[in-house]
Amino acid sequence: MTNQERYRQRVLNDPQWFMRSVLGQNPWEKQNEIVASILQDRRVAVRGCVSSSKTHAGAMAVLAWLNAFFPSRAFTMAPSYRQVENNLWSEIKTMHRRAKIPLGGKLMEGAELKWAHDWFGLGFSTKDPEMVHGLHGPNDLLVIDDAHGVDIKLFDEVENMMAGGNTHILLLYNPVSLTGLTYECAHDQSHLWTNIKIAAEDTPNFRHNQLIYPQMLHPQQAEEWRRRWGPESNFCKVKLNADFPSQESDTLISLDWIEKAMIREVPEGGKKVLGVDVARFGPDDSVMCFLHGRKVLPLESRHGNDTMATTGWVRNKRRLVGADAIGVDSIGIGAGVVDRLMELKEPVTGVNVAESPVGNKDEDERYLNIRSQVWFMVREALNPDNPQAISLPKDMELQAELSSVKYGHDSAGRIKVESKEDMKKRLGKSPDKADALGLAIIMASGLLTKGGKWRPVI
Repeated sequence: MTNQERYRQRVLNDPQWFMRSVLGQNPWEKQNEIVASILQDRRVAVRGCVSSSKTHAGAMAVLAWLNAFFPSRAFTMAPSYRQVENNLWSEIKTMHRRAKIPLGGKLMEGAELKWAHDWFGLGFSTKDPEMVHGLHGPNDLLVIDDAHGVDIKLFDEVENMMAGGNTHILLLYNPVSLTGLTYECAHDQSHLWTNIKIAAEDTPNFRHNQLIYPQMLHPQQAEEWRRRWGPESNFCKVKLNADFPSQESDTLISLDWIEKAMIREVPEGGKKVLGVDVARFGPDDSVMCFLHGRKVLPLESRHGNDTMATTGWVRNKRRLVGADAIGVDSIGIGAGVVDRLMELKEPVTGVNVAESPVGNKDEDERYLNIRSQVWFMVREALNPDNPQAISLPKDMELQAELSSVKYGHDSAGRIKVESKEDMKKRLGKSPDKADALGLAIIMASGLLTKGGKWRPVI
């Protein structure tokens, strides 16, 4: 047996040695389990809480695979190429450069590490499923990051790849969806998969109640979420417990849709609008949402501003981004902001969400008020089946607010989304960011400024 063969055999039999002594990493128990499992088992599915280190483990798994087998190939996929480069391959490249023992190979431009034509790692978007079509190497690894956001049709191609050779697949996902492969591999198909779960309580930071791994979830943040949203909320079930959400018939927007919006790539350009939710009570924030075409930019919050200060903040933002329209919640203190912006000749519309729906008679019969209408517009804007669906920034607070809204019907059969006050009583927090998003979306529709029709697809 040659030295290279002995080395590969040791990596295969003792991946923890490889991660520590070769890569110079300090893996913890779940990471050790993930890498050891993928070297031995054909199908491994890892579901984790937020900031659970599963992507870091996936990067170590790729390098371990390429060092344990020859010839070998490792393919990685994610819903967008931006995710491929910025997440998993950012970790792979950093580990390769900082390895205690040089790994050889050449880091190429983009997401590629190459030793030879039959020995390499390559990353690409799941928008190119044909990339895996017909791939049947002697030792192939396929890693799908953010697998919960992958179209189920892709897995037909994956199954073709699994048909031959020593082919293994690693899924890394958040348990947000109650359908699709990520749900099935933990339920009806669980006998086919090695399932690994990483809950917040499993991580070193929680077990030792200190920040041992700074990049992982902080116990104080988790406790804040539990107090704010409730330990039994779907948000905490998914983000902290790594459990699948409950199927609640009165929940307006699923976490799955929100997650998909946060990884969705949309074309640049389009109408520019601002939605502004003005704080009415002491602990609440004034929030501004900038919607450019189909892309929501990171939301901005201010606390404690008076009416004039809020007016100046909105006016400066409108000038900076060149917004075409501004929608401001005109109930309460927001009315003063609307009045002053009108005096300044800004393109502002006051939105009283307690008023009757706008658009046409059908909307008046369908929704109790503008608030209910706006929230269903938000729902449709996040619907993955909508070809004009928007993208959202990665914002945990926005995600929690959007996924917490409840709805029902009044005695006349009209859709009734719970009021802001009722939601605040239930959760202890006002949904300021979500409401600002809703204001931006209804302004973009043009319904309030020039009339028209709108109908959701439900």
